[in-house]
Amino acid sequence: MPQATTKTRARKGDGTVFRTKDGRHRAAITVTDAVTGRPVRRYLSGKTPGEVKAKLEAMRADRTPRTPTVASYGERWLVSMERPAPA
Repeated sequence: MPQATTKTRARKGDGTVFRTKDGRHRAAITVTDAVTGRPVRRYLSGKTPGEVKAKLEAMRADRTPRTPTVASYGERWLVSMERPAPA
């Protein structure tokens, strides 16, 4: 009896690559809008799947959270509150 294969799914947020009717390849990925904080769908296109995947990887790497963390906010606050030492 043949062994059953399980199809694995991509992780959420990885994006998708697909081919359009006119033969181009497109990718879609969900990123967080820096101003509103809402998820926004971004599209990339190219002539080959490899080209689109490379663009998708670059966009994935660039979508680091741009909202400040408590630690970074605290560091900026401390620097702004520093006073010069009296002479």
